[in-house]
Amino acid sequence: MVLALRRARVLGCSPASVPLKRVPHFFFTSCTAPRYNQPIHVAINPRYRALLLGKDMMSTKMFVLFGGVFYSLLLIGFFPRSANAQEIFPAQEQEFADARAAMEAAQKAKAEEYARETLQQAQDFLATADYARQLKDGVKFTQACRLARLYAELAKAIAELKSEEEKLAATQEELQKAKAEINRLKKSQ
Repeated sequence: MVLALRRARVLGCSPASVPLKRVPHFFFTSCTAPRYNQPIHVAINPRYRALLLGKDMMSTKMFVLFGGVFYSLLLIGFFPRSANAQEIFPAQEQEFADARAAMEAAQKAKAEEYARETLQQAQDFLATADYARQLKDGVKFTQACRLARLYAELAKAIAELKSEEEKLAATQEELQKAKAEINRLKKSQ
């Protein structure tokens, strides 16, 4: 703080006009220097005893901000695979096999005809699970397997329901024809 006041005096600022704002690792202040007749913005880092003025301070703030963001993104970019890398256990592999079996059952139930979108979602989740297996991401692998199985079972159920509805409609049509034939025969007697 004493260093900040000394530097402010060198610039021509009176000590009373130097309000300091404490931000972690930096003191920020502004004062009017009689020599320059304009406000001067000052950042003082007590650890390194550095003094930054005006535009230099703004560019340093931006550099620190963008540098921190850049290095954070850089770390996130390099380490996600190693951070998420987990062993895929046999129980998880079984869930993948169950999802494939449910997919085949849905295809046998003609889900491609009756529930194309739901079956497509199941296929997408199965592909996601396969990709997660390559990345050795156990959490995503398990979630994708479970969702693929559920969507495949839903597609199969929709296909069976619509198939039964078609059979019911055909049966009702035959029943109506039979009733009409019975009524015609009754009238002719």
